[in-house]
Amino acid sequence: MELTKEAIEARRKYYREYKTNRNPEAREAYNRYNREWRARNRDKVREYNVDYWERKAAQVVTVKDSVTPVSVTSVTSCQECGNEFTPLRKTARFCSDSCRVKFNRKNSKS
Repeated sequence: MELTKEAIEARRKYYREYKTNRNPEAREAYNRYNREWRARNRDKVREYNVDYWERKAAQVVTVKDSVTPVSVTSVTSCQECGNEFTPLRKTARFCSDSCRVKFNRKNSKS
């Protein structure tokens, strides 16, 4: 979807007045302009919000899928405490952050 002339002008005005000046009056003027534009273009705002949340939902699914254990049968023992755990990454060496910190503190003093 291409930006409309109004959207391009709004973006230019935003960068020109709001971002560069950091002037409270300019910021208020931009916010007023933005509120008015959103009131005139409710359908565009609604369409953008739908697209935005659909993209967010797709990202959440992707993140959940990427945090699965490496394999259900791969069990590793922690280098600090010796407990067995199922790693989330194939390079994991510790069962928890506290074990990792203890191990690194113990070995950094040597």
